[in-house]
Amino acid sequence: MAQKKSTQTRRRAEKKQATWNFPLRRDNFIWLGISVGVIIVGYILLSLGISEEAATIEGTWNNSISVTIAPIVLVIGYCILLPYSILKGNRITKDKYTLAEQNTEPRTATEPTSPGQ
Repeated sequence: MAQKKSTQTRRRAEKKQATWNFPLRRDNFIWLGISVGVIIVGYILLSLGISEEAATIEGTWNNSISVTIAPIVLVIGYCILLPYSILKGNRITKDKYTLAEQNTEPRTATEPTSPGQ
């Protein structure tokens, strides 16, 4: 009877459905907000160069911030911070990884143990 119960519990454990967790966590959204803020600041800096007289007679821009700093800020926002906020993974400890890899549950005192485990 005890062996029959253990096989039934094993079958129930095998029939458990896989759960899906949303891959982005709180820190991902924080980094996403930071990257959107940096991108907005870059566009604001870029708009500082807009004026009635876009260039002087010599052909140079009136505002060097919109020509040099704004594109650098936009590249940092789009090419560094935005991908980092999406790709930043959650680190799992080695113990969690080995338990998930072995797909084992902690044994209780009533479960029989085999010599190989």
